[in-house]
Amino acid sequence: MIINKPLLVVFFFLVFFDLNLFSQAKSLYIYWGWNRANYTSSTVHFKDANYDFELYKLSAKDKPSPFSFSTYFGIKNITIPQYNVRIGYFITDRWSISIGTDHMKYVIIQNQKTTIEGEIHLLNSPYKKEYHKEALMLDSSFLKMEHTDGLNFVNMDGRRDFKLFTKGKLDLRLILGVGGGIMIPRSDVTLLSQPRNDEFHLAGWGCTGFSAIKIKYSGFFIMNELKVGYINLSDILVDQQHSGRASQAFGFFQYNLLFGYQFRLGH
Repeated sequence: MIINKPLLVVFFFLVFFDLNLFSQAKSLYIYWGWNRANYTSSTVHFKDANYDFELYKLSAKDKPSPFSFSTYFGIKNITIPQYNVRIGYFITDRWSISIGTDHMKYVIIQNQKTTIEGEIHLLNSPYKKEYHKEALMLDSSFLKMEHTDGLNFVNMDGRRDFKLFTKGKLDLRLILGVGGGIMIPRSDVTLLSQPRNDEFHLAGWGCTGFSAIKIKYSGFFIMNELKVGYINLSDILVDQQHSGRASQAFGFFQYNLLFGYQFRLGH
């Protein structure tokens, strides 16, 4: 089974968190689901002893897995798609706090026009020179950069529920909230044909605001959630020797389809 470190962070929290706090909560919930994301353009700064330059206004996209039952529902592949997992508890009937992971994927688009400024001093590199805001057609011989396993946002949030409709076991609610946390991407970076880096690494932080519509029947619920947020990656690993670093910041818009269960605790 493929389990990544951000998911283990959540499970660690569940195992070792003081369960006495949960006993005071009105109810506990957990959900799983999938996401799609859009990203704003960003400027990426690369720095090492042999280079120091910026690439301006790079566009990126997400990378959803092609649908198959085994990929999205098979236990061995459950962490391959872009997913969201979260556990939370209600302090009151309307206020809750939670912790979870948003496993997004981020790919810088190839064959796009960008502007480069700075210097490259790598020996035998065709790109060795000083650049003064010059046009560059980006391709894989210069840079391949992805956060595809993934752009992992481990975060906590606070949520406020607004009752819209209740009849028997059927409950419809609007949810608003804000959150923040740390970024632990596994970044696949190949820069100037150097040996690539592909390791989990604490690279920065993020914050988000969101709204959702939640339909619950008895304990089971389905939820459509929209998120907007900001991600700052100030310490991205670039090469296997960990000598090179990259940094970037960008906004994102995320759509989530989520399935979960909510149950009461205590008496």
